[in-house]
Amino acid sequence: MDVKDAILNRKSIRKFDGKSIDNDTIKEIIRIAQKAPSWVNAQTVRINVAKDKTLDKIKKDHYDLNTNPNVHGNPIIPFREMDKWDDVSQKNMQHWLSNNQKQVGSEWGNLVSENSNHLYNASAVVYLSLPNNYSEWSLIDLGLLAQSIMLAAYEMGIDSLPAYEFVKYPKKLSDNLSLDDHEKVIFGIGLGYRDDNDSINNIKSDRMNTNDVLSILD
Repeated sequence: MDVKDAILNRKSIRKFDGKSIDNDTIKEIIRIAQKAPSWVNAQTVRINVAKDKTLDKIKKDHYDLNTNPNVHGNPIIPFREMDKWDDVSQKNMQHWLSNNQKQVGSEWGNLVSENSNHLYNASAVVYLSLPNNYSEWSLIDLGLLAQSIMLAAYEMGIDSLPAYEFVKYPKKLSDNLSLDDHEKVIFGIGLGYRDDNDSINNIKSDRMNTNDVLSILD
């Protein structure tokens, strides 16, 4: 794998074409990603991949919950409103929102909402979970593993999307994944192949100037 190419060119895909991913490919992605660093090699993160009938049920339940105005998301890591972030982060978010409209058009918000209701038509979703009494250092392990999964998928020509939407309703999700009460679903990554006909996939994020985020102290 050309790591530089993968990091620079992988992007979040918000509408997949639904083409199936075989189990052997998924296993290979996870096998590679397992080499991500882990605190004292604890390897606390557990991985559950939903596809086919299981994912169909998750998508149906998600749609029903997401379109019910009386139901609100309750993820394990709480959702934070944009105005509760620091000033620099808010500025970056507003810039991202403005760019989305330029890249997709005025309908971009409706497209995102509609696709999120259907979990972006992902062919598989990788759910990363931790035990109830997890150390906060395990969250760093989880993030490292998540990035490794997406880069390994990119190497195999598979697109990805890390999204809050996948873990918005953890109780129903845990039921569908047959998880016991000792395991919490923290994060989800959609996998699949991009739908080139959907303009929502025109979204491409930029990044701050390196000099604005980096200090080298000699």
